[in-house]
Formats: sequence, structure tokens, C-alpha cells
Amino acid sequence: MNKGTLKNNKFLILLVLADLIMMAAVVGLAFTAWQKSAEVANLIQQAEILNQKQSSLANLKSAATDSQKVINALFINNQTKAVLIAQLEELGAKAGVEYVLNKAEDQGGLRYDITIKGNFTDVYHFISLVENLPYQIMITSANLEKVPSQKDENLPWSANLIIGIANLSTSNKQ
Repeated sequence: MNKGTLKNNKFLILLVLADLIMMAAVVGLAFTAWQKSAEVANLIQQAEILNQKQSSLANLKSAATDSQKVINALFINNQTKAVLIAQLEELGAKAGVEYVLNKAEDQGGLRYDITIKGNFTDVYHFISLVENLPYQIMITSANLEKVPSQKDENLPWSANLIIGIANLSTSNKQ
């Protein structure tokens, strides 16, 4: 073997080694890129799951808010006490009875003592209207009697009602 051929062989070996190192680097970079793309795909999938959960939580929050509004509508609070008294007066006018609020108490729940006068049908209609108010109402006492020899023949019946109404004013200061 001559020196020139040996030198060329060494050069070729170095060239092949350099090519192998370059190929190993390219394969390593390709493998790293593949791993990173798999991580990115996993992160995208997790982000989509989080977005779905966030959307579900937003729907739950909306449903809870709507449910809270429905629950609050069933109870009287500090702002709606006067509204209820006005509603009772309106119901009296609507039913065609004389309506008198004798007493109103707020002790862990509202209690209204009212007297109504009118013909039997109107008195009964008023009681039905009160029972259908959109609140948690209980008529705890109802005394209905025919009024003896009234001067006004149109008002022969009198009813004294004690109405209990659940409220949130003691637990939910609004």
C-alpha cells in the first residue's frame, strides 16, 4: 500500500465517520422533534378537556344562579315585605272583599293577621288567591263566619286569617 492510498483511506474513514455522526445527530433531532410534537398534541388535548370542563362549570354556575333565583322567589326578604303587603291588598281588591291588615309580625318568619269581609264566593276566592302566591305560605288559622244582621247585605261573611310566610330575612340579610 502506498502512502497516498492510506491517506485517502483515512480521509474516507473520517468522512464516513463524520457522515455517521451527522446522521446520528439528524436522527436524534428528529426523535426529539417527534417527542416534542407528541407532548404538544397531549397539551392540546388537555387544553380541550380543560375548556370542556370550564364550559361545564359555567353551565353549572348558570344553573345554580337560576336555581338560587327560583329559591329566593319562594321566600320573602327585607326588600319584598312591603311588596307582599301591597300584593295582599291588590288580591283583596281583585277578589272584591274588604281587606284589613290587623297585625304584621316578623319573628323567624312573617305572620300577618288579616280580616276580610265580603260574600262567601269572594272570601273563598281571596283565600285561593293568597294560597297561590309564589311564596312559601301557610294559612295557620282561618275563621270564617256569617256576619249576623249586617246593615250592608253585600258583606254577609267575615274571615279572620293568620298567614305564615317563610322568609330569608333572618338568615340572608338582603
